[in-house]
Amino acid sequence: MNLPHDRTVLLLIEFQKQWTDSGLHSRLIARQLRQRNAISNTLELVTAARAGGVPVIHAPLVIDPKQLNGTFAKLTRGRFFTAGSTRAEFTDGVHAAGDTVVHGRTTFDAFVDSDLQEVLWAAGAETVVMCGFITDQCVAKTFRTALARGFDAFVVPECTATVSGYVQRRTERALGSRALPFEDARATLAG
Repeated sequence: MNLPHDRTVLLLIEFQKQWTDSGLHSRLIARQLRQRNAISNTLELVTAARAGGVPVIHAPLVIDPKQLNGTFAKLTRGRFFTAGSTRAEFTDGVHAAGDTVVHGRTTFDAFVDSDLQEVLWAAGAETVVMCGFITDQCVAKTFRTALARGFDAFVVPECTATVSGYVQRRTERALGSRALPFEDARATLAG
């Protein structure tokens, strides 16, 4: 699949220690995370994107326990993805100087209450290649909004994980031709 390299961005959704370091959230996706090599695959895509001059954009979920904005923050009382905690930090090796970070997220869809739309416009993005956690929730919701807002959006399944292989496969089927194989994503990002 040939995607336009010069108008493409790589969007990383919740590559944060809450998911990737030991703990409750990581136990939920641990099997799929390992089986899919999601972290090492994503690191490879990030390297290709940077080498190819493709913007790398991070969409973390960071909850301020003093301002519980959004349903997720209120339900969890700010105990997860907590601002200032190591659990809210980026997964080791994923973020680098020069990457763009989205601010203001309060819910699963990375567009809601955040500056993601403006960040994508500033990058001149037409095509958005997505990786992240969890596939059927934050990634899928952000993907649908990106399409609805006119972006040519794709998800790289090998760079995502969720609670089970069944849920992963079901989500990939729903993506159809928008599930971008890892090798195609790497070739696109590398230019």
